[in-house]
Amino acid sequence: MEKWQLALDRLDETHSWGIEVPLAVAGAGYGELAACLQARSLNSAPVLPLDSVLS
Repeated sequence: MEKWQLALDRLDETHSWGIEVPLAVAGAGYGELAACLQARSLNSAPVLPLDSVLS
């Protein structure tokens, strides 16, 4: 199982406990996770590598 799938499982488990996650932060390379977060109506923000921001 990939890391993004594990993270999604944890978000689903948290939701099943009645806890709403206001924002999920993911690495910029986690495109599949972003689509899954959108499908669950979760807000998400990508983390960009510092060198891409400063170039």
